[in-house]
Amino acid sequence: MRKAFPLGLALVFVVASAYPSLAQFRRGGFGGGFRGGAGFNRGGFGQRGISNFNGTTTRSYTPGEGITRTTDGSATGPRGNTFDVNGTTTRSYTPGEGVNRTTTGTVTGPGGNTYDVNRSANTTSNGNGFDRTSTSTITNSAGQNVGTKTTTTDYTKGTGYTKDTTFTGPNGKTTTVDSSVTKNTDGSFTKDKTITGPNGKTTTVDSTLTRNPEGGFTRDSSVTGPKGNSGTIDTTVTKNPDGGFTRSTTVTPTTPAPTETTPAPSPTP
Repeated sequence: MRKAFPLGLALVFVVASAYPSLAQFRRGGFGGGFRGGAGFNRGGFGQRGISNFNGTTTRSYTPGEGITRTTDGSATGPRGNTFDVNGTTTRSYTPGEGVNRTTTGTVTGPGGNTYDVNRSANTTSNGNGFDRTSTSTITNSAGQNVGTKTTTTDYTKGTGYTKDTTFTGPNGKTTTVDSSVTKNTDGSFTKDKTITGPNGKTTTVDSTLTRNPEGGFTRDSSVTGPKGNSGTIDTTVTKNPDGGFTRSTTVTPTTPAPTETTPAPSPTP
């Protein structure tokens, strides 16, 4: 059952995370103007926080072709929604080309909507880390392309990484997410993210994450929305004596969005 878990969640999260979630950003009143990705969230796939997965898996190895893993099961979302998941992942290594991973599967949401998920990824060593390129495509039951996600990642060991992602919706409009993570000398991490919507407007998120030795972490983020409004999102995760964790988040607007005014018409002579 545990071996079924990664593939099952991979299929669900390919759909669930296809467009960036800025729920807290929107709730704080900062998110006006950022849209996109509705197709990826149809059928209830936009719910994160899968709480349970039950399934079976079979695994086989073929010389020259690599490892094949087949999964069939169901995942339960935070609201009790159930997703039926089945798919196959093949992983192989070719000298000079790196590791290739291909996933094909089907996700059926609680509303009965079915989506085909196809994902391919190639990972190569760059001498002090790795470079990875991946593409995910989601198709609905009518054979229509719901959306495509393409990501390139450049990771350097001990330093951090850069990641550039492009989401293309069924109407051909694109949203890009460019981010970089840097490890600081004090052990904390700095992450800079820029989201550019189909209309060219941008949202920036600058965060610093510090891990606590006793468990948990703090993350302080500064957000600037596409209309010039800004705010902070401060998150603390604390490890409890019983081994669980407590999470608290504070959203604080710092600069309201500028008021849009319409010029008065010129007086008629």
